[in-house]
Amino acid sequence: MAKTVIISEFGNSSVMKLVDREVPEPKTGEIKIKHKACGLNYIDVYQRTGLYPLNLPTALGMEASGVVEAVGEGIHHLKEGDRVSGEGHITCGHCRNCRAGKKHLCPSTVGIGVNCNGAFAEYVVIPESNVWPVDSEISYEVASFFDPLGI
Repeated sequence: MAKTVIISEFGNSSVMKLVDREVPEPKTGEIKIKHKACGLNYIDVYQRTGLYPLNLPTALGMEASGVVEAVGEGIHHLKEGDRVSGEGHITCGHCRNCRAGKKHLCPSTVGIGVNCNGAFAEYVVIPESNVWPVDSEISYEVASFFDPLGI
């Protein structure tokens, strides 16, 4: 089991609950990350208070960094033990915008911590295309907000 912070209702910070959930396992093309640091995004606060659309219950959190714990089949660029950061927008990779290098305009975007469970958890499983290696000279805290630095 893994510790995860979830919300099941909207409100102040008291609605955030620490629970045990099954540890996710990677499928083909996915990477399991054990988090070392997680950022707090203003959207996390908006979601918790109900000002941003969200399906409950869910784990919030969009930005995080950690260590590759396991890899699914077909992973060639990362391995267990690598330091990584995750990009919070999972895109289809096939639509016109994705093929043109404009993934930020993908109509099928799934937001980590928005449309699926997020980074306020010990583990997350995301596609390899959303995982970036992190140099050992960069702290996990700094690496956890690489995603918003790219916007």
